[in-house]
Amino acid sequence: MKFTASVLLRAITLFILLECMGRVERAAGASIGLFSTPDCSSCNLTIPSGESRNVYIHVVTTDLGYAVIGAEFKVVGLPPGWLVSTIPNPASSIVIGDPFGSVGTNIGFGTGQPGPCVNLFVATITATSQETQLAFQVTMKTPPSTQPCPLVVVDCPGCSTGICVSGGALLVNWSSDCSVAVQEGTWSGAKKTYR
Repeated sequence: MKFTASVLLRAITLFILLECMGRVERAAGASIGLFSTPDCSSCNLTIPSGESRNVYIHVVTTDLGYAVIGAEFKVVGLPPGWLVSTIPNPASSIVIGDPFGSVGTNIGFGTGQPGPCVNLFVATITATSQETQLAFQVTMKTPPSTQPCPLVVVDCPGCSTGICVSGGALLVNWSSDCSVAVQEGTWSGAKKTYR
């Protein structure tokens, strides 16, 4: 079997990603979030029935301290019948699965992605029915590789470490605004709506 440089790079990245997830830490301020803007500034989105909007899936790197080289998670809350298509960050070297699929996804990068707001995917969501007060939520992949949480792999000098992070929420078709700073509390309120 003939291996190209691209295939070899993807295999190495996947090996590092899976190997590193055996060593898991926790970063209190970091998260994998869902945003209606590419700069991680809004967790509100309005999608009228029959229309499409982009959702940005990003790692918010607060408390990570290093560049992102991978992530493992899934997104829940999409209503039955709504359509979604995802495009991974073009810098990614490997993508396994779909963020909105029943299992979730792993994404890896050949080089570290720096910044306070690191893009993983852009999802285009089409509302096929009128729905209100939806909450899309980032959760752990099913089953998780190691720990039951969304995971981010960082590139630190001499090591790579899997880190448990919070899963952010995106409020869709709500009459009130959320704040990125109180995203976790807002999601708790949103969960009560569906009980």
